[in-house]
Amino acid sequence: MDADCLRHALTANEHEAFERDGYLRVEGALSPDHAANLVAVIDRLHRNGRLVAPETYAGVTNRVQHLNAVGLDPAFVDLIDHPTTFPKVWGILGWNIFLHQTHLMLTPPEPSDGPRGPGGWHQDNGRRTLDMPEIEIPARLSLKVGYFLTDVSRRDMGNFWVVPGSHRRRSIEVKPGDGGLVPGAEPVLLRAGDALVFDARVWHSGSSNYSETTRKVLFFAYGYRWLHSDNVLPPDHEAQSTTDPIRRQLLDIIDTPAGRMAISDETVPLRAWLTKHQPQLAARYEY
Repeated sequence: MDADCLRHALTANEHEAFERDGYLRVEGALSPDHAANLVAVIDRLHRNGRLVAPETYAGVTNRVQHLNAVGLDPAFVDLIDHPTTFPKVWGILGWNIFLHQTHLMLTPPEPSDGPRGPGGWHQDNGRRTLDMPEIEIPARLSLKVGYFLTDVSRRDMGNFWVVPGSHRRRSIEVKPGDGGLVPGAEPVLLRAGDALVFDARVWHSGSSNYSETTRKVLFFAYGYRWLHSDNVLPPDHEAQSTTDPIRRQLLDIIDTPAGRMAISDETVPLRAWLTKHQPQLAARYEY
């Protein structure tokens, strides 16, 4: 991993904003050419029938959500340690992490006379939070990076909605008869190539798309290595043979019988890398 990525290290102001709001915008995370190339890859996969069938979810029709997306194309593997976003990830979670889930979402346009606003409010930790009811404030176990490849800089474009600060709450109140709105909720407005880093605990929702363009987003979820991985790379996938040690850590390619609980420079190479390049941050997560 190139140390030049430290130019994008999490700043004190970004850390404060993430702790306060539960999410962080990364403007221009991908260059216009990079975003356009990823759109072309997704379009090719869609034409070739490689994506799951459309579904209706929380009032959003014909939406595509393809899980385990990292294995679909080598272009997606290059996003797992992207220099503009990955330093934000380790700046928040530390070094004992891996990529535990990926998914690709397509939200096509709908007739403009449909309901406005969000639908399907949820947190992303699922059973992980529900199985620990004794913890009043849910534990931070993971976060996601969403790469928005198409413009969602206005409302009603299939925007990602969020309740700022809700990552410390187990429940929220949805106002009945008010289009699924929650007090304090707001749409996140992003341009093509922007990324959104958000805590898996923050309450968020998708929404219908009344623009003329299909919304295309790639989500990469990072969590602690002792979590269960939802990603499964085929045995013959070229990423399995990568020699980059940090990518092997993130892809959960385990080379030791001790598995995910082992902590050493060999099993957690990101720790060794940060000990060299960001020693104060690395030391923060030691016993």
